[in-house]
Amino acid sequence: MVVVDERLGVTMTEIIKADDSGK
Repeated sequence: MVVVDERLGVTMTEIIKADDSGK
């Protein structure tokens, strides 16, 4: 599940960046 975790981390980072930009 390391690969999934890595991909999830990238997705979470992008989502957080988008959320921060929306704010």
